[in-house]
Amino acid sequence: MKFMNDWIGLALFLSLACAGLVAGRRLGVIVAWWLVGGIWLAFRLADAVWKPVVTDLRAGDPTIDLVSTIPLTYGLLFFAMLIPTLILVGILRPKDEFKLPGDIQIPLGVFGGLVAGGLMFLAGAQAHIMHPVINERMPFTRALVRPILGALGQQNIGSTATTVPVAPQPPAPARQ
Repeated sequence: MKFMNDWIGLALFLSLACAGLVAGRRLGVIVAWWLVGGIWLAFRLADAVWKPVVTDLRAGDPTIDLVSTIPLTYGLLFFAMLIPTLILVGILRPKDEFKLPGDIQIPLGVFGGLVAGGLMFLAGAQAHIMHPVINERMPFTRALVRPILGALGQQNIGSTATTVPVAPQPPAPARQ
């Protein structure tokens, strides 16, 4: 999280949007929208299972470093749920099999790729929005992304507090 700031968030958004545009153009409309569906499903499922996973990790090891665990667990859950969609697309390669009539194929593919890139950015932003130092490192990104995530139905979108929470200190050993 040390390298993340608003400028990196902007660069990440632009790179994922451009990658989505290229993917939608090169892979075709069917692949682009399959990716959107797979990313959306992974986005929602990762949000649903993230808190129980972190709670179980914390119960197993109370000394776990939550600062690095929060973004890492969300990112790993997201990509673990996205992998089946990527494998399906890689095996089926539907661009060669399905053609839409008329000139709608390219604009729909580009738009689908753009939506896929935007959802990838939102998933990355959600992985970092739960981080304790988000308010000082990425205030602009947090202010933009948090309402969007809430409108999309995501539950784990960080606290509304504007202060940086202090990490709890372990209890002092009792002297006997």
